[in-house]
Amino acid sequence: MNDHPLMGKEAAWEAVVADMEATAEAYREGGWETVELHPGDVLPLSGVDIGVDVGDEPGGDATDASEERADWSGLDVLLPGNEFSAVEAVVEASTFDESEVLRTREDGVVLAVVVMKASAEKQAVFVPLYYDIADIAGVANAARSAGRLELALRPLSNDQRVLFALDDPELVLPE
Repeated sequence: MNDHPLMGKEAAWEAVVADMEATAEAYREGGWETVELHPGDVLPLSGVDIGVDVGDEPGGDATDASEERADWSGLDVLLPGNEFSAVEAVVEASTFDESEVLRTREDGVVLAVVVMKASAEKQAVFVPLYYDIADIAGVANAARSAGRLELALRPLSNDQRVLFALDDPELVLPE
């Protein structure tokens, strides 16, 4: 059984979350509204059925999980219910058109914060991520082939998804 990617890297994760909070504060000082997320788990998934049809343009829709898509690859991000509700509300009211990625690496684990931005609405969603480089090959291949890395944000109930896509997957993937 593999250890959790953050085992022994708790201080590095805490530093990433602190950086996220400081960056979000700087955005708020600049007049942006922010949603900061605190995932319970982040799983690289490749070629799986996540129960949604994400279409060609993920990034602006909260999607009901009743439709099918059996070939999805990306990072599955588990959120507390209240945080999922907050991001779902922002996504329904905004058009996300930019992203920013802050990334570091600690002993074979990538730690990152993805900032999805809706410039016109001055909304920003901060998604901290982590994954073990040994577990990302399938997702990395799919992302490089598609030219984008998809993030599926979901609550524990696993009945809905908010989907984002990064047009430059190399910002999150390992070198």
